[in-house]
Amino acid sequence: MAFHHTLRTLGAMRLQRHAFLVLLLVGLVVAWTCWLALGNVALYVRSNRGRLEVAQSAVAVNAPVEGVVVECGLSLGRSVSAGDLLVRLDARTYELQAAEKRAEVDARRAALAGLRRQLESEKAAREVVAELVSQTARTGRARVTAQQHGVEWKRQESDVVARLREANLASKLEEMRASSEVDALKMQAALASEQAALDTSSAKTSLRDRDAKITALERQLVEGENEVALQAARLATLEFEIERRSVRAAGAGTLVDVLPCTPGMTVMPSGRLATLLPDGDVRMVAFFDPSESIGRVKRGQPAIVRVEAFPWTQYGTLSARVTEVGAEPRDGLVRVEMALTKRDGLIPSMHGMIATAEIETERLSPGRLLLRLAGQPWTDAPVTSGAPAPASPLEAAR
Repeated sequence: MAFHHTLRTLGAMRLQRHAFLVLLLVGLVVAWTCWLALGNVALYVRSNRGRLEVAQSAVAVNAPVEGVVVECGLSLGRSVSAGDLLVRLDARTYELQAAEKRAEVDARRAALAGLRRQLESEKAAREVVAELVSQTARTGRARVTAQQHGVEWKRQESDVVARLREANLASKLEEMRASSEVDALKMQAALASEQAALDTSSAKTSLRDRDAKITALERQLVEGENEVALQAARLATLEFEIERRSVRAAGAGTLVDVLPCTPGMTVMPSGRLATLLPDGDVRMVAFFDPSESIGRVKRGQPAIVRVEAFPWTQYGTLSARVTEVGAEPRDGLVRVEMALTKRDGLIPSMHGMIATAEIETERLSPGRLLLRLAGQPWTDAPVTSGAPAPASPLEAAR
């Protein structure tokens, strides 16, 4: 009887264990199903290569012409501002020519100033002569008018004498004297008219001489101004050649990759003297396979940056966000630019550091990821046609 009770107890315990195992299995299946349906898996695209760069491209510092160095301010790591002198080449020959040309330009400008003063004096004299012509003409007309009035008065007097002669009140001699006086006054009036015309013509001739002299001075002034402009242009050319031999910084930044130079050495236009790294924020520039990036990588997507010189297991990673995406591959790769959003103090963000980027292109549930791996085409995010499917869920997630 006791043995039978023991068997019943063992059977009940076995049923309880089986029920627990079944419940555990059902719970695992339900949890796995919920994870497949409601889970969230991020898909990343990894760059082939990339590096950290400043926003502006580095500027090569070259000598524009061949020359001998007389002053050199190139030093590795030097911070410069726009317009700072970096290298000065020998320009003594051009400086002497410029000094000679500058003296010539100054002399010609002084001569032009004298011509302008002379022209102003001639114009003032011309105004005086013009007034004299006007006065001469008015005086001549007044004299002629006065002579004509005298002739008219004598003619009337002669008529009176002639009537008196007819009345035998005047002698023949008085009549002849009156007639001769009228003729004399007519001759004087004609002479006065001719003299007035002559004086007016002479004054006008003097005015024309003044006009001719003014015209000649104006022509000389124009020729002088043209010559000054020509010499000033030649002077500007010499000053440009002098300035070309002063290599200056194109902007603010730091000198990197500096070529050692000393006064007396000869530099060539083809040789790079230094590289100017402009000041600015550092960004991540990465290159991706077109089949994996075009249509999937877009602006605003987050990214993880791993710097090769600083292992991510020890120093961590940098966070970034996509700002620009190239649309046309170059050398078989697509260029993508990213702005660093979160920087770890353990990793310095410096230009030229080699790094790789992993961009999060989409998020989807594990079930849809399995369906995609199984060949199902539907998904919330577009997939580039022809892109190779990942070999495993782990590889797709990476």
